[in-house]
Amino acid sequence: MGYEPYKKYTHSNVEWLGQIPSGWQELRLKFVGDAIIGLTYAPDDITDESSGTLVLRANNIQDRKLVSNDPVFVAVDAAEKLYTKDGDILICSRNGSRHLIGKNAIVTGDFVGCYFGAFNTLFRSPVNDFLFHVFNSSLFEFQSGSYLTATINQLTLGALNSFIVPIPPPEEQQQIAAFLDWKTGQIDALIGKKKELLEKLKEKRIAVITQAVTQGLNPAAPMRDSGIPWLGRVPEHWEVMRFGYRTNIQEGQIDPEEEPYSEMLLIAPNHIESDTGRIYDITSARDQSAISGKYLVRRGDVVYSKIRPHLNKCAYANFDGLCSADMYPIRTEQDVSSGFLLFWMLAQPFLDYATESSMRVAMPKLNRDTLNAAPLVVPPVIEQIAIVEHIHRETTHIDAMADKVVEAIDRLTEYRTALITAATTGKIDVRKVNIPKNSVSL
Repeated sequence: MGYEPYKKYTHSNVEWLGQIPSGWQELRLKFVGDAIIGLTYAPDDITDESSGTLVLRANNIQDRKLVSNDPVFVAVDAAEKLYTKDGDILICSRNGSRHLIGKNAIVTGDFVGCYFGAFNTLFRSPVNDFLFHVFNSSLFEFQSGSYLTATINQLTLGALNSFIVPIPPPEEQQQIAAFLDWKTGQIDALIGKKKELLEKLKEKRIAVITQAVTQGLNPAAPMRDSGIPWLGRVPEHWEVMRFGYRTNIQEGQIDPEEEPYSEMLLIAPNHIESDTGRIYDITSARDQSAISGKYLVRRGDVVYSKIRPHLNKCAYANFDGLCSADMYPIRTEQDVSSGFLLFWMLAQPFLDYATESSMRVAMPKLNRDTLNAAPLVVPPVIEQIAIVEHIHRETTHIDAMADKVVEAIDRLTEYRTALITAATTGKIDVRKVNIPKNSVSL
């Protein structure tokens, strides 16, 4: 990293922490500040922005910052400590996704004076500028992971309070925090540019798919009005019909705990990459601890997430197995290729239809009747095959570029964590580093 270590170290009382610079302490968080569990509220408490207070939830914590995602407002009379203050650290302490436990952000600006939900914990202390970086180090990640179990994705108040953190003298804390604000700001700016590139590649991928499945591969083909305003013109010889005329959405849930289902492969929305149809993870029903009903999937089915905001998750099943009840297994007629159907459902017109339709109902999902009523274009089978091959060729190049960008983001993220860990545990000495006055700050 190019930074010198401290001149003198002493042994900490914690084996996994090792040595710390002389003059530093190691303290449990309960001796540093206050951990506060968030607000529990009922559905009847939810109201609109004009009459309620914003509740910060896990999805408001993104990339170490607070964002206004899917805002929820409640009208309740809560204790003073449940209002956020400037400099508080909001921590996701309970979530269905294990890897999200421990993600955190510092409270500033418009997020001061809000409530925070019961699946979050707030940490309030006079040294949060420094602790925010500790909470984003591998030291914090290690301790968070040690308290999670196979059955409970939860960081309890007792566990958080027992965490051990290194605490430098006050002036050193300020310098380390300022140094890390500067350096992580630079790294985050690089990551931001990489993510912008990823977004452009995603848009290009969707455009390739949309062009092929709505216009075909022959630019000279005669066109006609599809009769659907948002779809526009399609090749003259293509059929346009209801989705349900050429597909069968499978029904009948089974118990995944029964034999032989418990050993079958299981696919769920979190196993599928958004917008690409790529499956990047898969488990058995037993490994997933599946207890709710599932659908049987046959090799060649298209599995589709029916829940908003995952309406852009769709994949081809290359196995006989199960899928989550949050998905539809869809079987095609002989004159519709599963590959073509997959790309039709990943194209922008279909995504727009699904999203808009899911907004019209009380539950945020696409029901069977609405899906069956969706438009479906059907080219001749030989043309479908050519379109699928064309999309595979084009998207393979795009995906390869995207994978390289993701690798670069992962390397930058790992470097950021390593730098934060080294500075907050005293492995490097940044006391004399000259920090530019106009440096990027978090």
